[in-house]
Amino acid sequence: VWKVVGKTENDEEISSEVYTFTTKNVTSVPGNITLVSPGDGSSQTANPELSWTFGDNTEEYQVWLGTDNDSDSNIEWECVKDWTNTNNQTTASYQASDLGANTYYWKVVVRNGIGETSSCVYSFIKIGAPGNVTPKYPENDATGVSTNATLTWTFAPNTTHYRVLMDLG
Repeated sequence: VWKVVGKTENDEEISSEVYTFTTKNVTSVPGNITLVSPGDGSSQTANPELSWTFGDNTEEYQVWLGTDNDSDSNIEWECVKDWTNTNNQTTASYQASDLGANTYYWKVVVRNGIGETSSCVYSFIKIGAPGNVTPKYPENDATGVSTNATLTWTFAPNTTHYRVLMDLG
């Protein structure tokens, strides 16, 4: 049980609410971490939700995301989420955002008062969204177009294949 009592300039006491807590005897580093999603080496068209499970005795956890696969170097890594595990969770997730087309590497580090445990490193490829493709020739509603005309269109970014559909009826 604990509370905070303060005194004003006039020697008047102000007091917080009474709080309670229980202690936990931590005797070992946190258990193993399992990266769940996205799968290692997977391709993503949207910003993925990173999810994982971790063992007992985890008091804090961090998600690290980077574009350099040297997991020992934080030069290209950024801690994108830093939590205190107040509810004794064993699963967690982080919604990545604003990722451009690239290969990304991610890991999770969990710690407590005894030490820390780091997950393996997974990667995923963020594929850029396809852009718009626009017919160029013949123009819309064109008349007198030759029966052997070559159809042309603008190329769309991040698009590797095209299929032309035509109504001959």
